[in-house]
Amino acid sequence: MTDETIAILRIIARKSPYVGEVAKETIQAIENNSPTNIQARLNYCAHGALGDPRASFTPEERKKIESLMSM
Repeated sequence: MTDETIAILRIIARKSPYVGEVAKETIQAIENNSPTNIQARLNYCAHGALGDPRASFTPEERKKIESLMSM
């Protein structure tokens, strides 16, 4: 995973109450080279963040979050 992926997850962690903690855990998993299915976590974070009614993302942030689903 790239630094860009982690940067996007940090945006989610800051702005999405629904999946913010999962985004933080996913960052840790990436940094620790965890054997967990990272793509499944990225998909979950992206879907959850984009569907979170309490999160407010800019259009640019939304595009970046959407990109997590196709990594």
